[in-house]
Amino acid sequence: MNENKKFSISNMMLAFITVLVVIGLVALTGFFLLTPPDDIIMGQAEANQVRISGKVPGRIEMYRFDEGDKVKAGDTLVYLNTPEVLAKLQQAEAVQKAAELADKYLAGDLDGMMEVMNDPATGMDEHTAKRLIDDRNQAWADILIGAIPTASVLVAVGAGHLPGVNGLIAKLRDAGFKVDPVGIK
Repeated sequence: MNENKKFSISNMMLAFITVLVVIGLVALTGFFLLTPPDDIIMGQAEANQVRISGKVPGRIEMYRFDEGDKVKAGDTLVYLNTPEVLAKLQQAEAVQKAAELADKYLAGDLDGMMEVMNDPATGMDEHTAKRLIDDRNQAWADILIGAIPTASVLVAVGAGHLPGVNGLIAKLRDAGFKVDPVGIK
C-alpha cells in the first residue's frame, strides 16, 4: 500500500505540473494574440502653438524670429537675460583673478600684481582703486614713517597695498627706508 501511495502522489504532482504548464502556455498565447497592434497613422499635422522652455531661468531679451517665420532644428529662437548665470560667471572670473594675483604674489612679481589689479575685468574702477588702495596707502605711509624707529620692523599689509608707484613699498622707499620683502616658504 505504501507503493500505491507513492505512485498516487507522483501522479498527482505530475498532473499538477502539467496543469501549471498548460495554464502558462494559454496565458502567454492569449497575451501575444490579444495585444492590439500599434496604431500607425499616416498624414500631415499642423502645429498652431508650441511651448518652449529653457534649462535656466531668465527673461527674454530679444526674439530672433517673428510669428510665422520658418525655423529649423538648432536655430536660436530667443536671447535670454539670465542674472544667475551672469553672477556665476563673474564669480568664477573673480576666483580666477584672485588665483592669478596669489600666483604673482608668491612669485614676488609686484609689477604682475599691479597688472592684475588694474585689469578692468577685476571690476575696480579708478575712483574705487584710489579710495580703497591709494588713499589708504598714503594714510598708512604717513603713520608708519612717523612711527617706525631706526631698528628693523615687520609691517604686514594686504597684498594689494604692496605694488605700484602708490604702493606702500614705493612710499616707504621714497621716504628713505630700506624695504625687503619677506618670502613665503
